[in-house]
Order: sequence, then structure tokens, then C-alpha cells
Amino acid sequence: SNTSLATITGIDGGAGNDTMTNYTGATITGTATAMGEIVNVPISLLGASNADATSTAAANAYGMAGGAGNDTMHNFGTITITANATPEGSAGGATIGGYGEADVSITGTSTSIGMDGGDDDDTVANHNAVTVTSTSTSTGVSVTVDLLGAGFANASTTANTYATGLAGGLGNDTIDNGGTI
Repeated sequence: SNTSLATITGIDGGAGNDTMTNYTGATITGTATAMGEIVNVPISLLGASNADATSTAAANAYGMAGGAGNDTMHNFGTITITANATPEGSAGGATIGGYGEADVSITGTSTSIGMDGGDDDDTVANHNAVTVTSTSTSTGVSVTVDLLGAGFANASTTANTYATGLAGGLGNDTIDNGGTI
């Protein structure tokens, strides 16, 4: 199995009450890319072959993140955030006079949030431009080759993509957008 995680945050308030400002002329730009690849190919003569492959990739990108606490964040500049998740996997089995099985499971998840208040009561205000992009592509291949026997091949792929310009998170939040998302 293979797991890949990439996280990027432009401004992170962390725990506690924070005030964060991205000023006019300032730019927060970030790209988080998570890639995972796995290959499993057993070969068996007069027996059984079993190939399992699991690959998971998660990419998270945040322009401004408040975290826990009562946070105030203002964006007067520009925020451009991108998250990409691209896991791949293949499993194959070969038998001569037996049973072959190949199973592959691939999951990719990408999350982009321009401004995230996080937990508690927050004020999130955008006065200029927030651009978020999130992509996820999952590729899986499963093959068995069996001479004088039987085989089973299964491939499952899942691609999840989430993109949010302004998010309050948990708590009683105030969100103000005077710019573009």
C-alpha cells in the first residue's frame, strides 16, 4: 500500500485568537500536489497468485487558515491556491495451472480553501481576489493471466475534489466578500 499527503498553507493562525491580514499588493500563491504509485505483480507456477495494490493521495491547500480560536482575517491582496491529487496503481497476477487474483484500489482527494476561519467564532473578509482550484485524478489497472486455471481482476478508483473560496468553519462566523471568488 502507498499513502501520499501534501499540505500547504500560506498564512496559518494556529491555535488561539489571531488577526491575519494579506495586504494590498501582496500575493499568497501555493500548490499542494500529492502523487502515489504502486505496482504488484506476482507470478505462480501450479498454484495461486494474489496481487493487491492500494494507493491513496490527499492534497490540501489553504490560503489563510485560522485554526482553533476566535480569528479575524482580511484579504486586501490576492490569494491563488491549487490542490492536485493523482494516485495511480496496478496489480496483475499470472498463473500456469492455478488461480490468479488481482485487486487494486485507488483513492485521490484534493481540497482547496482560499480563506478558512477554522473552529470557534471567526470573521472572514475578502476585499480583493481569491482563486481556488482543486483537481483529483485516480487511475487503476488490474489484470490476471491464467493458463489452465481461473482468474479474477478488480479495479476501483475514487476521485474526490473540494474547492471553497471562503469558509467559516465551526462556530458563529461572519463572512464578508467585497471582492471576487
